[in-house]
Amino acid sequence: MSTLLRDRAAASVAMLEIFSDRALLDAAMRFESALAGALAAAGLIPADAATRLRALCASPGIEIEALATAAAHAGTLAIPLVAHLRALAGDDAGFVHLGSTSQDLADTALMLQASAGIDLIARDLARLSDALAAHARRHDGQLMTGRTLLQAALPVTFGLKAAQWMCGLDQALARLRREACCALAVQFGGAAGTRAGLAGHGAAIAATIAVELGLASPALPWHGRRDGIAGLAVSLAIVVGAVGKVARDIALLAQGEVAEAFEPRTPGRGGSSALAHKRNPTGCQVALSAAVRAPGLAAGIMGGMSQEHERGLGGWQAEAPILADLFCLAHGAIAAMLPVIEGLEVDPARMQANLAAAGVGVDAGESEALVAAALYRREHIEVRTDDGAVLRARLVGPTDAPPLLLLHSLGCDGTLWTPQIRALSQDFRMIVPDLRGHGDTCAPSAPVTLGRLGRDALVILDHARVRRAHVCGISLGGAIAQWLAIEAPERVDRLVLANTAARIGSHVAWQEREALVRTQGMAAVAPAVIGRFFGPDFRKAHPDVASEFLRRLVSMPADGYAACCAALRDADLTARLGAIASPTLVIGGSHDESTPPALAEALAAGIAGARLLIIDAAHLSNLECPAVFNDALREHLLEHL
Repeated sequence: MSTLLRDRAAASVAMLEIFSDRALLDAAMRFESALAGALAAAGLIPADAATRLRALCASPGIEIEALATAAAHAGTLAIPLVAHLRALAGDDAGFVHLGSTSQDLADTALMLQASAGIDLIARDLARLSDALAAHARRHDGQLMTGRTLLQAALPVTFGLKAAQWMCGLDQALARLRREACCALAVQFGGAAGTRAGLAGHGAAIAATIAVELGLASPALPWHGRRDGIAGLAVSLAIVVGAVGKVARDIALLAQGEVAEAFEPRTPGRGGSSALAHKRNPTGCQVALSAAVRAPGLAAGIMGGMSQEHERGLGGWQAEAPILADLFCLAHGAIAAMLPVIEGLEVDPARMQANLAAAGVGVDAGESEALVAAALYRREHIEVRTDDGAVLRARLVGPTDAPPLLLLHSLGCDGTLWTPQIRALSQDFRMIVPDLRGHGDTCAPSAPVTLGRLGRDALVILDHARVRRAHVCGISLGGAIAQWLAIEAPERVDRLVLANTAARIGSHVAWQEREALVRTQGMAAVAPAVIGRFFGPDFRKAHPDVASEFLRRLVSMPADGYAACCAALRDADLTARLGAIASPTLVIGGSHDESTPPALAEALAAGIAGARLLIIDAAHLSNLECPAVFNDALREHLLEHL
């Protein structure tokens, strides 16, 4: 039974699939399969029985229309579904759904669907915001009439209007992600939320299920507490409203008597069956229709929060279809507005003419500065660590591109990666931090270790909401990258280790350099460091680059540099290289005096499957030979795509 003529106009195919009957059945089977595995891990059912039940869940052989009819009769999906599994399980029937209840299956399946839905919304809402950021940057000084209460007010710039739209979407997405952190949790409480009959293993079973399904494991079952679901619903409605704001403004700007911005011309779209001259804002129409519907749906879920006792009647049962509608409306609105914003036709001449006709002058106040501030905040993050340090990083590239963490060398900052940012920022979402005591990150007041620098990198990834990233590090950054691949392998996808080693330098050499910097300042070591950074031919051909690096090195805080010298003094990962499982490329410099080719060869030999590339360069090979470095980086990171 299809309802596409009704649903497709407001929802995307991708989101309809996430909340389809087949997807719900698959999510329910994933829960039952994970439950069987967790029960076996706790010793409550035989391991071979769990294996058979998992195989059964992978191919349950059930017809969806018959299941839907049976579920409607029973009052819940779980009853006929579990009965079907038990009928097929034979001697293992008593192990099916053990310790669980209908709402455990229903809620967990819904959270699996919601998780997939949030990923889809986050990807495309970020893309929509990126497109608005491009308009804000391009039109930051384009004067137009500001309008308050639908009347001409004072001048603004179109860039500021786009920046306001962008910030609205970014804040809505951040709110959705915060609510997702609270809501996307496994449900496992059993008949009355007490986890009875599990011999005290209930918490461990819930945690095991959660890990397998990629959901959180809450402290308590949440059968009667629906705040997480309500938070998701409201945040989805806010997403729709934020997109609707963009649509409303563009629809008004496209009115014939205003004519300042238009949806792109697309054959067969935006026409009229009665008036051939019309150019209707059809994408805006979809978003505005969603904005009309979403608040009522969110209110419906809010109205069901006062559940009865340990499990309610009628309240939680209403949530799944409402939440599905909200997800479909949210992504439908985003999908409709993506081509509108990416292809938006802006008429600066008409903006100028309307502004002149309004007679309100040409002073747009601080519009351009406001745009610059909004874009800067969007592209930079600042986060305080548990020991009080303030870390700063730059974010560059499309928000839906594969994340790439770039970790710079001792004595540099994130600008070291400028050639890579210029060449690769359309292929990757680059996360470029300044290490402690370098660039815009404050000098440390406490001792610094390689582990502390690695944890800083994880804090940056968390703040950037990146679960897993490619990691490329050079010199000290390469040592940090090794630590990440060993200590947090789940966060590292592919790995590039440039001009680094498992053990860089000697304990004595680093101790002497640390002491020299602390007593005599950066000027005492800067010339020698620059001599190792770049080969003589490069310094001769690019004296301006060498001079700029020397200036920055001399001006950086001595305490920050010395603290990182101490971190390298104590760092030796030689015995742990075998733990690195990420596909790895090791890049060395043929003229590198700090980490000679022999160290690069040893590093590659210590990591299973690592590839080695030696570049005709000194220590900062990414700057001396950017084309070769960039090609190798791109090839390695995109190899699996």
